[in-house]
Amino acid sequence: MCFIVNPPGLKTHPIPWLTEMQCYTSGLIIMIHLAYFITPHGFGHAARATAVMLACLQKRRDLWFEVYTTVPQWFFDDSRLTNYTIHPLACDIGLVQINSLQEDLPATLRALESFYPISEPVVVKLSEEAKEKEIKAILCDISPLGISVAKRIHVPSVLIENFTWDWIYEGYLSEEPGFIPFIEYLKELYAQCSFHVQAIPFCKPEPCHLIVDPISRPIYTSREAIRTSLEIPQNAPVVLITMGGIESNRFPVEMLQKMPDTYFIVPGGASFASKQKNLILLPHRSGYYHTDLMNACDAVIGKLGYSTLAEACWTGVPYGYIPRLKFRESPPLARFVREEMGGIEIPEDLFWEESLLESVNQLLQLPRRKQKTNGADQIAGFLISSILQQQ
Repeated sequence: MCFIVNPPGLKTHPIPWLTEMQCYTSGLIIMIHLAYFITPHGFGHAARATAVMLACLQKRRDLWFEVYTTVPQWFFDDSRLTNYTIHPLACDIGLVQINSLQEDLPATLRALESFYPISEPVVVKLSEEAKEKEIKAILCDISPLGISVAKRIHVPSVLIENFTWDWIYEGYLSEEPGFIPFIEYLKELYAQCSFHVQAIPFCKPEPCHLIVDPISRPIYTSREAIRTSLEIPQNAPVVLITMGGIESNRFPVEMLQKMPDTYFIVPGGASFASKQKNLILLPHRSGYYHTDLMNACDAVIGKLGYSTLAEACWTGVPYGYIPRLKFRESPPLARFVREEMGGIEIPEDLFWEESLLESVNQLLQLPRRKQKTNGADQIAGFLISSILQQQ
């Protein structure tokens, strides 16, 4: 076993941004403050929101984001986001998970009952903070709390989604009719947004102001540099196995050694970074940025989720997806992967068995199909031209 150190390029930013305090004290830039409310359901929504913020900052360096979520700050730092302040806040419920592929519906209902209707004191407190910071607009992915705050202080709200929670809960009504009052309540909240953006592949077409391509965080470090750092031959086939931000250390990695000429990178596969022959096991937070890892590979296998799909689109890597059979988002995403990306389905029961290796061979035969337009850039252009043009 050998140990992996020094991921490339993670301590530098592509643009030498000023801190907020430097901006104010230098007199060079007057910052425009935006708020971003991000659901804490997994890391996929945070990845999408981060991509949007990064794209906005590439176009205007006078923006500062006030980010409300329980997603840890290190996630945004590792994505090289700058010009932001994190405010730890549970801004919606989403779904309570048993694991990365299974939901706990009774626990979700109990959590919804304790959270909705949104507490008036919470809205008042957040509204006062927003006024103090002179927030000019509030973006939401996909937390309706931000919409309520924006309405209170009379600034534009922007809902960015490929699904909303009311639509997700509708898929569980046969099992849990207790979702009905929350569906009705959330529909009313979402309808109050000023601007509605749908990101392909979205689940339910709605009247909206903008439809954008899949939204992905950018690539920072070259395929060659990542492979060199991980001691992988440049021409070797490499597969990324990811569960979308969920610890995957129960995965039977030993079976992957039966393909000794193919390298496998498994984020969350160990508590510390190590290399075991053709296996590269990384901790949940390894210092390696996820989009760079994916770009360095020739295929990705993992839970079917928006951010993994979008990053596979942006890097062009063939995607072997594990559907979430009870999750309503899964069929629209799966259809997009099959029809637009040429990926393949890997049933959950086969993911844990040696037959997974057959799917690996099939994926490695597929060509890369890189997306030309990033939805993050489309949203940034829309926000700046339609909402911030007067700022």
